[in-house]
Amino acid sequence: MDEMRSKVECPVCLVVPRAGPVPQCLRGHFLCSGCKERRGREGRQDCPSCRGPMGEAQSLLALVVIENVKHKCEHKNCDEMIHYKELEGHKDSCQQRLVLGPGSGMTCSKLVPFLEVAAHVNTCSDNSEGKNGEAKIIALPEIEEKRSSWSTWVLEFDGKMFFFRMRKLNNLCSMEVVLLGTQIETEKYYAEISVFNPKAKFKSTKSCFEPRPISQDEWGIGCFTVTESVLAKLWSYNAEERR
Repeated sequence: MDEMRSKVECPVCLVVPRAGPVPQCLRGHFLCSGCKERRGREGRQDCPSCRGPMGEAQSLLALVVIENVKHKCEHKNCDEMIHYKELEGHKDSCQQRLVLGPGSGMTCSKLVPFLEVAAHVNTCSDNSEGKNGEAKIIALPEIEEKRSSWSTWVLEFDGKMFFFRMRKLNNLCSMEVVLLGTQIETEKYYAEISVFNPKAKFKSTKSCFEPRPISQDEWGIGCFTVTESVLAKLWSYNAEERR
């Protein structure tokens, strides 16, 4: 298997292509598509192995080899070798995959390995400690007119870490819950976010949804969004303090 991998290894980036097509020169030397395109943009149309013309030939045999050998994970510091058919699944669950820190983004927008997120939030000023081990958590960040986002609340439930995030943009207040986990793991939970007036318990608005798995996305598409006009019916406005 190692010998088969070495035969289809790209001589430029020294990586076995993870998908086809596999470009091949007239003498049978292989090159990955990415390196061929990059060399083409640089005006280099020759084969890096024999310096002959690359042409437009593709190798079906190399593609068969690629689909039947194990590949090294593309994430830094991950040494796992994964079968071709399992590459995409591993990519989304790798402990070394880079994700965006779950903070508000006010002071930190760092990409960190998934494995290090829990340690990162303990020192990141964009996060606030929440309540641990409770099935029902009520979080009410202070609403200030001049702020567009608030510190992320870190919540622990069922042995998992969740993050409650909130921001205001163009007269809309958006809230979401992010799980430190994978898409499959989010299907085991649902989050309920309620905005209410504690003095008038029947005046409220809420939404139930699956949490979003942590990723490199700044915000997900499953946010609970409330307009300022709805908030005005639930929360009083202090004209003197403008909040």
